[in-house]
Amino acid sequence: DESKSIEAPLAVVTGAARGIGAAIAQRLSSAGYAVAIWDFNGDGAAATAAELTASGRRAVSAQVDVADESQVKAATQAAEAAFGPPCLLVNNAGIRHREPLETLARASWDREIATNLTGPFVCTQILGGRMLAAGKGAIVNIASMSGSYGQAMRGAYTPSKAGITGLTSLTA
Repeated sequence: DESKSIEAPLAVVTGAARGIGAAIAQRLSSAGYAVAIWDFNGDGAAATAAELTASGRRAVSAQVDVADESQVKAATQAAEAAFGPPCLLVNNAGIRHREPLETLARASWDREIATNLTGPFVCTQILGGRMLAAGKGAIVNIASMSGSYGQAMRGAYTPSKAGITGLTSLTA
């Protein structure tokens, strides 16, 4: 419905249950966006959305593993049903293990790369494709200075954030 996108453009914010993501969602909501709050922590995402809707703002939440294509597609469909097509994606979801590369468990590496790098790739493909089809939209990827230089206790975090910088250069 065209009136939904004009009335309240849809912004999707990943990792928005708390911290930086929740602050981004709150700021976008204050600026007039309808906000889809996605997080692996479904209860936290719901609480953030409830704070916004309690103040008369438009928000929905979903428990989403951003690296899981089927979950991203389902959450996208639900958000679009509520507010129309997305015009903004903020890839903020991220995790960080405090362990050096030489002792980092493979499972921890895989999970961190999946959340911090594969997730933004999946979300960018799915939502970015919708934005391209609509002829408008923007994607913001949250990286870190850790992606520019190595840190001893960031065995997977540093490479994942360096990858975000590379992914962003491809979509700019």
